[in-house]
Amino acid sequence: MLESENSVLDTARYKAFRLRLDPFFALWDYERVAEILDIDDFINSMISFAFLQWQDWNQGAFLLDQTETEPRWRWVLWDADLAFAGLRPDGVPEKRAQWKNLRDAHGMRAAVFKGMWTNSPQFQKQLLHKLTWNINHRLTPEWITERVGHYAQLEKTSGIECFDENLALSYLLERRQDLLKETVTDLNTPQIVKCRIESMHPLIIDDIESSGSYEGMYFNGQSAKIEPRSPDNFSHWIVDGVQVHDTPLHIALEKDLEVTAVFLQSSAP
Repeated sequence: MLESENSVLDTARYKAFRLRLDPFFALWDYERVAEILDIDDFINSMISFAFLQWQDWNQGAFLLDQTETEPRWRWVLWDADLAFAGLRPDGVPEKRAQWKNLRDAHGMRAAVFKGMWTNSPQFQKQLLHKLTWNINHRLTPEWITERVGHYAQLEKTSGIECFDENLALSYLLERRQDLLKETVTDLNTPQIVKCRIESMHPLIIDDIESSGSYEGMYFNGQSAKIEPRSPDNFSHWIVDGVQVHDTPLHIALEKDLEVTAVFLQSSAP
């Protein structure tokens, strides 16, 4: 479903889609909505919108994925390049959308987000889990730095000035923590806690390999999963001064924690 030039059949399908998710009926049961749209895809989209904050978040194309046995709707990240185009000295990122805009605006995305966030604990848990997982393991400072450098090089190659590289880098790096703070403020979630981990050897954290120091940000009540990549060389954990031998280690995060991985003296890197 595009903004124009849709077929009669596509328009009819979209009208049926809107009717099935009309806020007036308030039918926000998780399983029901999951049969209509891909919730995992929807959450990924909303996290992208909230992180980048570009102004066209509530527009864009909808796709009915007919490769599935039971077709469901998915979103398209429309005009995401505008998130970079606005990052210039004369741009004002502070005035961009935050969670409260995504929740309270008019439009299909906002209606679904508000309905599911307000009425579905399962949706809330899934969104918060995916949010912290992405901040900790996908939207890392290293990855953001590489991506900004990549697009800065494309800008130089094309000869078209679109954004300020230093401003974009500092803004996007700050968005990691700012987005979590906005989640607490706008969506009334638990507070943020940090899990700091030190290890001389690679670990698997939340099912993602990590080497060296790690500082993860989570919402109070979430958990972290930690295990050594090479269990044979592993001895134990020290969790806030207490020796723990469980592996994998599942930590319920209710406060800031310090974790150290201790390996055998004879272990090889």
